[in-house]
Amino acid sequence: MLRTKPFWVGLILALCCLLLIVILASPHGQTAVASVQAPPTKAAPLPGGPGMPAIHPSLPAVSMPRFTVADVQAYLKTHRFVGGPSIKGTTVGIISIQFITSEQASVLMHGEETGLSPTATVCYVKLHGPFTLAAPGATGARQLPTVPYGVEIFDARTGNLLMWWAPSA
Repeated sequence: MLRTKPFWVGLILALCCLLLIVILASPHGQTAVASVQAPPTKAAPLPGGPGMPAIHPSLPAVSMPRFTVADVQAYLKTHRFVGGPSIKGTTVGIISIQFITSEQASVLMHGEETGLSPTATVCYVKLHGPFTLAAPGATGARQLPTVPYGVEIFDARTGNLLMWWAPSA
């Protein structure tokens, strides 16, 4: 009996250490102004592409992009900016909707990567805030600085939401 007690104590300590390593390696310590590859949703990715389902492609599979600016506008009417809520009393507006390469989007986001190849077509959507960002993945998310605008990046082939980004406050 005395030999099993040290085994369980050691096992519990090992699990606690593993949990601590996972917590320290998680993105909770990063600021929310960096890109987030998985928006906060439980929806499963569509087959054949990264990201979370968002805009339903309305154009034929041979088209690129597979959806229109009007499709993006319709989506934005029913979905808020995933990076955080807008300031109470303000109206969110669309600054621009552009179909550009992943590399061009990366330049506009000060070097943040979209997760697609540099030549892949993405839909870069810039939204007028202001937005109060919430720490990604944090339970009872602590409030971070307010930013004047936010960006959402959609895969132009699948319509999936790939990431959101906001400038440094």
